Parts: sequence; C-alpha cells; structure tokens
Amino acid sequence: MNDLLDPHPHFGFHVHEAKADNIEKGLSSELYATSTECYGSYEEALIHFLKRIKAENAGQYFDMQPKHPLFLSIEEG
Repeated sequence: MNDLLDPHPHFGFHVHEAKADNIEKGLSSELYATSTECYGSYEEALIHFLKRIKAENAGQYFDMQPKHPLFLSIEEG
C-alpha cells in the first residue's frame, strides 16, 4: 500500500530539473523536482515547457493557448 505522505509516483504538479551533481553521482537526472503552480494540466505543462525551452515555431505544431487556463494573466483577467 502507498504511503499518503510519500505518494508514488507523484503528487501535485512539479518541474524536474537535471542537476550536474546528481548526474555525476550516477543518480537519475529526474531526481530533483520542485512544486509549481505554473500549470494545472498536461496541456498547460506542455505549453509551459515549449515556452521555457524557446521551441521555435511551436505554434505551427501545437495549440499554444490552453483551452481551460488554470490562471488568467493580469492582462486577460
């Protein structure tokens, strides 16, 4: 049975970041993660990721406007 205080595989929305120290120690590059409120769905996470890596022409292949945004920007709100 899973421990509710230590859920597996994950609980909540988060961002994984590869840390050189973890990689040098032979640990998983996905070991480090921080909680985020930047997105609340897979669709929003994909848009956030594409913007964060500055994917060129992503709008040609992906709908860059979430259908149901979790948070509206100040300009939109």
